[in-house]
Amino acid sequence: MPSTPHRKPRPQRQRPLLAFTVFLLVAATLTTGLLLSSKNPARNSPQTKATKAARESAPQTASTPSSGSTLLSRYLELIAHGRELRAAGDTGSAIPPLLEATRLNPSGPEGLHELAITYEKAGYQEKANTLWAALLALGPASEPFLAAAKSRFPSPQPAEPGQLLCIDAPLLTRDPDNPANGTLHIPIRRKSQARVEVGSVRVEIRLYDVLPGNKIELTEADIHSRWASFPPEWVDRATEILEAEFRVPPPAPKTAAEQKRKFFGYVIRLYYKDLLQETRADPPDLTEQLSASHPIRPPE
Repeated sequence: MPSTPHRKPRPQRQRPLLAFTVFLLVAATLTTGLLLSSKNPARNSPQTKATKAARESAPQTASTPSSGSTLLSRYLELIAHGRELRAAGDTGSAIPPLLEATRLNPSGPEGLHELAITYEKAGYQEKANTLWAALLALGPASEPFLAAAKSRFPSPQPAEPGQLLCIDAPLLTRDPDNPANGTLHIPIRRKSQARVEVGSVRVEIRLYDVLPGNKIELTEADIHSRWASFPPEWVDRATEILEAEFRVPPPAPKTAAEQKRKFFGYVIRLYYKDLLQETRADPPDLTEQLSASHPIRPPE
């Protein structure tokens, strides 16, 4: 048999080197992935994905508006309701909504003003004075109600030439059995040490009613005035009080439903030796309202 030619052995392939290279590449890839995952572990977590999906699918809602506008609306609504009840003559029912308004906004001048007026008309002068004092404490922030508060607590001022007397804050009290009747207490104070001639003191009191259509007219009430201490001397006391009691006569049956008169306010003029000392009005702008349509004639 022919002999088989002798072949040279082939060199073995470097398989271990190739396998080691592949292993290094895989290891590097895995290491890079682990490093990235460690920097942001929650990026691919199921919980994060679910939260993101829910956030994206949730409907877009407008931001909740501030409750300030709601409180202001409620505050003004309570004041309007209280004012309406007072205008109808029901001062007792007008007090609770106005109290609630002052609780919502303790420094709101309009609420303090309306509650003070209501207290006055209901005969709670001490409570009203507390509110007037609160308005005064607010200063310019209580405009346009500051003038009304100042009229209740006038600052003592030196007497002007020809001025000896002044009017302090009048007090109106109502008859509990008939609110249409009442008494106006008018404190008259001596402003200097000069002697007061009692016979030269004259007080003019005019009460006004409001009729349907906001028409203002002089009251039909009978007015009887007297000094609380008689005779007034302004000697031992610097202040003497004049009490003006008014009683509304019962209307005729045919006109009772037609008139519907309600007490509106007053104008007081104090004279000494025929010289005007001071004028007081409630509402404070009543004289301006009257001068527009019904000028008040000077005393004869």
